Amino acid sequence: MKKASIYTVLLLLYTLVPGGCIGEDRSDCPDERGPLLILNFEYFDSTGDEDDAAPAEIFADSIHTVDVLVFDRNLFLYTYVPLGQEVKESRRVEIPVEPGEYYIVCWGNNLSRRTNVAETSAFDDFLLDLDNTTTIDPVYYAPDIRQPDGPESRAPRTRSEDLDPYRVEVAPVGTTEHTMSFMSAHRILEVTLMGFPDLTDLNQTNPTISVSRQVSSYDIELGRGEENMTLLQQAGSLTDNDDRMLGHSSYYIPHFDNDNPIDITINGTDHGAPYEHTVPMTRVLEELYPEWTMYDGDNRTLKVEIDWNDGVHLKLRIASWEVKHIDPGFG
Repeated sequence: MKKASIYTVLLLLYTLVPGGCIGEDRSDCPDERGPLLILNFEYFDSTGDEDDAAPAEIFADSIHTVDVLVFDRNLFLYTYVPLGQEVKESRRVEIPVEPGEYYIVCWGNNLSRRTNVAETSAFDDFLLDLDNTTTIDPVYYAPDIRQPDGPESRAPRTRSEDLDPYRVEVAPVGTTEHTMSFMSAHRILEVTLMGFPDLTDLNQTNPTISVSRQVSSYDIELGRGEENMTLLQQAGSLTDNDDRMLGHSSYYIPHFDNDNPIDITINGTDHGAPYEHTVPMTRVLEELYPEWTMYDGDNRTLKVEIDWNDGVHLKLRIASWEVKHIDPGFG
């Protein structure tokens, strides 16, 4: 009896010692670094532009850098973790944290604005500046804040009261794992010009194509800022299968609705005389993609062929040939 009592007392003392653990799988043992938060990354998207296309896991194919912002329960920045291309292989990150409540946002492929992210102080004050001269970064966002079905499936455009999609509760001991599912925060626009008078030579200065009145920023919940950004490129020369001269420009652009103020404007010269033609994005959607509903988070490519026609009434078509779009700049 005395021997059994000694064992009982020793066992009781062991369980009271800070850092002690007795689980066979050691799941109740605290990590030497303290509580540990593991974020696992994934990105599922359609394999085509059809609404019913099958989703596929394409994180490693699409996302090459990740910026992790962890906010505390008071919505102040707790830590910022920038991840490079190694995240393509690991698809995860381990973050030592204190136990408690956190709110987490990740940006993928934020190639040119990482300094802005590093200077973040509070959830409410965050602003990702998209403004650029030629094209935005091919950005992605986590968590995926879309609803699964219905017209409500778009991401919110303004600050919401429900922050549950961002909330993670870290256990006081051991490891807490959480999955961050990404959604697209950009679209691709490919503009091809056909029959324009200044498309005569591969080495000649060609028309410029501008895409104006786009949103210039996102807030922390992917809400959109002012519609005041213009992306401008000179049309690159190429020929199609019939050796016709074409001009081509390709852009990453921010999200927009079916009802939007965006204009595609072409400026050039016709036998020395300047011209300007403007095609509203609403016309592109109505004529070329009438079945599409533009939801935040969809990863669609709009292929717009603009035919000079008579120089007054431009014709629009969906480009029927493949053109390698812009290089996102990954190493």
